[in-house]
Amino acid sequence: MADAAGSTSTFFMLIILSLFPGSAHADALGAEVLLLTAHVSKETIRLGEQYKRKLSPDGRFVFTPGMELYYDRTVTSGLLRLDTLRFVLAGYRDSVDHFSGYLGILPRWEFDLRERLRLSLGVGPVLIFRKSWKTVPGYVDDGYYNQSDNFLPGYQYKLIIGGDIDFQYQLTPRLQAVFSIVPGVPFVITPSLGIRWSF
Repeated sequence: MADAAGSTSTFFMLIILSLFPGSAHADALGAEVLLLTAHVSKETIRLGEQYKRKLSPDGRFVFTPGMELYYDRTVTSGLLRLDTLRFVLAGYRDSVDHFSGYLGILPRWEFDLRERLRLSLGVGPVLIFRKSWKTVPGYVDDGYYNQSDNFLPGYQYKLIIGGDIDFQYQLTPRLQAVFSIVPGVPFVITPSLGIRWSF
């Protein structure tokens, strides 16, 4: 509904205003390839036999190709003692081969594990969306997703608190190789691989 769209926009704006620091600068751009979705719960594989690119007979593991792009800003002051603030956008083909994606703002905390290896944890508001599954035979709408003719028509969507875990390995002074995990427990776990270029 229109109210849902307005609430989503307002929530994102409030998060930006409350977390964005007084002093920040461009830090890095990243790109990651999404390849796999691992379904954790039985509910997420109810239609497993119909999944187009399943890697296991029951559909627990599915090839879900896509791309994630993000922009990081280094935080030098502000709330919650953040290290960076990430703006992320992703698109991919989901388990039933529908276009899906997410848009998020992820405050991040970073920790050095070894000389060239860093752990980066992000959590924040994420808008997830997918082309409606209501046309998929056997799909039963459990009410988890919203759907509206006014906001993302033809798509199901939900605003959640989501996050990811990055392992960043320093290849050169500016280039890092990145392995990420989106721990969407209890529903799915999604790993990805990519690079991050620091300015």
